[in-house]
Amino acid sequence: MGFRNPLYLDLQLLKNLADYHGIDVPIQKEVVRKVAEDKTSGIGLDKAIQLKRDVNKTAEVTETYSTEIRPVRLVNDVIDYLIDNGDLTDLTSSPKDPVSRRSLIEIEGQISQSPATLIGSFVQRFMPILVAQAAQGSSNYTLTSAQSAEIFLTPQQVGDSPIVFDLEALSDDERRYVLICDPSGLHGASIDDLDGELTVFGIVDRLISEQSSMSLDRYLLPGMNRALRRALSKDPVENLVRKFAELPGQDIDADSLTVIGPAVVIKPVAMY
Repeated sequence: MGFRNPLYLDLQLLKNLADYHGIDVPIQKEVVRKVAEDKTSGIGLDKAIQLKRDVNKTAEVTETYSTEIRPVRLVNDVIDYLIDNGDLTDLTSSPKDPVSRRSLIEIEGQISQSPATLIGSFVQRFMPILVAQAAQGSSNYTLTSAQSAEIFLTPQQVGDSPIVFDLEALSDDERRYVLICDPSGLHGASIDDLDGELTVFGIVDRLISEQSSMSLDRYLLPGMNRALRRALSKDPVENLVRKFAELPGQDIDADSLTVIGPAVVIKPVAMY
């Protein structure tokens, strides 16, 4: 089985999976060991006569050392165990295999940031301006040239809000795959590293049937309650999304902010 070196890793979720499946993995711990040492002293007079005095002193030495969790080994051990026991569904080799909510899956595909994250990063910067204008009674939300430059030229920042990715399966699969990632899981990588062909090991969080859909507005407007999201999304935010999609070099379909079934929403454990 191939070596997996994750760019993204939800370590806490991985540890919970290992514990649930009874997988024997090393845990982080501190070990204290006490060692008794005998000390003997002697005095040499000459080559022929030696006077030796036994003091019989015992010194107790305390040694402390720690063992650390090795995340890369843990990822490989857990996935190998799940494969060997038939608890992992490979949607790349068997895309038609049935999955249900909470199924453990592995899938290969082309990964890219969802418009919910791309546009959401701009919306977050726009919100203070929108709120300030709303507080002054304005309903015609506009940006000055300086405000536009600040919003669109500032590098994307990864905060505490979930990061949304789209995955286009390499196998013949008509379902849309959406990944909801915890930003703390970036394992020595940047958000830009999670782009291109990668393998995802994760948990099915939600299945969306052909007759159903799911809005990603909660990720477009992170940190806001549902009532406020609904109030704002009707007019100014939708206009902002459309304007952003019209910018040169922004190949974004604003309609993709609504996930239409059949689709699978995945909570990634690791991406490699």
